[in-house]
Amino acid sequence: MEPPSSAAPSFDSRGLPGGPPGARLERLRAVLTQVDAQAADAHLPVLLASLAVGAAAIPAGAVMWSRDGEDDEATSIGGAILVGTGIGSVLGGVVQMFVPFGATMGLGEELESATASGASADVVVLAVEQQWAETAADARLARKFGGAVGMGIGAIAVGAGTTIALVEPEGLSATDQAVLASGLVVAGSLSLVGGIQIFFTETPQEVAWSTYAASNGIAKEPLVVAPRLSLAPAPGGGGVSFDARF
Repeated sequence: MEPPSSAAPSFDSRGLPGGPPGARLERLRAVLTQVDAQAADAHLPVLLASLAVGAAAIPAGAVMWSRDGEDDEATSIGGAILVGTGIGSVLGGVVQMFVPFGATMGLGEELESATASGASADVVVLAVEQQWAETAADARLARKFGGAVGMGIGAIAVGAGTTIALVEPEGLSATDQAVLASGLVVAGSLSLVGGIQIFFTETPQEVAWSTYAASNGIAKEPLVVAPRLSLAPAPGGGGVSFDARF
């Protein structure tokens, strides 16, 4: 009895297991269209919440701003903060309407556009996968940078607050010292913890791409294309092209 023969593994154009890139077209389309089906609907609730905050903060801040009394300066500052918070909330809600949500960053549209252009399935899949890998890599870089900044600012604030609490700075009353030290330590702690969480927690873009890449046996990192000089004969002479990616 002959032992069962194992089929030879197939490889894509990058020498990685997973078969021809075109064979992944339908799987890629399904992921890009289904993963973010609910994320696309998140714009409206965020906008409504932002408008609600603005509707509450702006009028309240305007009233405080216009009040006259013994504490005119403090009241004006508080009113200005409320008005600014409300305006920022409204603007943030409007701006996010134009920002792609979800783990695939709207790459489904890129896939359909590339397919409609008449390009081969292999070219379409490799191009979209490359763009997705780059998007995930950019998200990772931004996450690491933002987390490091948050941790740095938090550590500095906690250290400054602790120092102010332990020493007696000139020009500060005991009350001012306690308020300033407490504020720095609290704000610094929040920034430090938040920075640590951001630094070590992958974004949805990273998770989605890593899962897709692992399940399809392809490289997780973006493909790096080396500079290439090409020569081609042409009627009456020749052509030279230089391809590079930065």
